[in-house]
Order: sequence, then structure tokens, then C-alpha cells
Amino acid sequence: MTAGSRRGGGESPKSKRTTLEKWLALITGLAALVSAGLGVVAAEINVEKNKAQTAADSKGADLSTLQDENSRLKQKNQQLESENNSLRAQPGSTDAPVEPQANSAVKPRHTGPLVMTSGSKADLDAPQSQPQWNLQGGDAVDLSFDNNFGLYSSALLDLHATIATYDNCRNSGGGYGSGYLSPRDFAAGDNLCVKTSDQRYAALRVSKLDKNEVAFAVVTYDPPGE
Repeated sequence: MTAGSRRGGGESPKSKRTTLEKWLALITGLAALVSAGLGVVAAEINVEKNKAQTAADSKGADLSTLQDENSRLKQKNQQLESENNSLRAQPGSTDAPVEPQANSAVKPRHTGPLVMTSGSKADLDAPQSQPQWNLQGGDAVDLSFDNNFGLYSSALLDLHATIATYDNCRNSGGGYGSGYLSPRDFAAGDNLCVKTSDQRYAALRVSKLDKNEVAFAVVTYDPPGE
């Protein structure tokens, strides 16, 4: 057999190695591409994860800030409520709301404090010799107190911050009402007028108010000529 016939009879070992090397190079290239692609995907996932973590941290910080602010406001509200209760518990001025003597013909009939608990009834026409205003007694009742319903009178006027004087009470004839004045509608420091059963005018200043008791400084005036 000649040398020429051996060459034409099949692929040489060198050619086989070259083909294999090409396939290996192709596979290696594909693997590198896949690896690079996976690296890009992993990087994007990591970026999104970091974004999500940052957003969660930010929301957590915002929530913590809101919780701190809510706690601060609650403490402030409790402090204000405590101060308000303390102020309400303090008695107001016990000075009687005596009228400036613009009308010299008018004179006080009875001046003094009046303290009422639930169920108390007062006769504001009582003379100075009856300092308790006939509480729980007397034929005429001009003012009563119930800790649920408040003050009751057949002729009552709340002047609020305006000082109750004889002239103020007398000149407000159309403002008087019959019925209850709820504890929610008046407070310590308010000024009231009562037209009594004997047609006198009583000026009252609320000096204390709580759920069990109300206190006043009172002046009842005799009309001119009495």
C-alpha cells in the first residue's frame, strides 16, 4: 500500500484534534456568555434588593418618627388635661360682684357666698340674717342645682364674662330663660343673673364648679324705694 492511499483512507489525528478544540472553544464561549448573563441578572437583583431595603428602612424611619410624635402629643395632651383639671379644681374669686354705685337708690339686700351640692335649693330673697339662703328650705326656691342637669331657675341669664350688676341684670329682661343650665354650658368665672320670686335681681359669679358642687359669690339687690 502506498503512502498516497493511506492519506486518502481517513481523517488524520491532527484534524480530529482541531475539530475538538473548536467545539471546546465554542462551549467555553457559550459558558462564558451564560455566566456573564447570570452575573448581570444577579447584579440587577441585588440592586432591586438594595432599593427595597432602602425603601423599607425609610418607611421604618418614618413610622418611628410618627410614633415618637404621637407619643409626644399624647404626653402634651395629658399634661394639658392635668393642668385644666387643676385649674377647674381651684376656687375662683369669692368677692361678691358688687355693682359700682351708678344708681345710689339701689342697695344690696344680701351679700355673701352660696355653696350648693346636688339637690340644693336656694331662696335668693333671703335676708342677710339668713346666710345659708334658706338652703333645703323656705317657701320660695329661686335656684336649684343637680349634678347631672345643672342649674335650674324660672328666670336665669348667663352673662358669661360680663360682670353681673343690678343694671345689667335689670336691663336684660328679654334674655332670661326658664329651665336648666347644663354644667357643660357654664364654668367658674361666669356671671349669672337671677330674677327672684319677689321680683328682685340677684347677681352671681361662679367661683367653683365640679361634678358634685357649685359655689357662687352672690349679691341680691332691693329695687329702688325698698
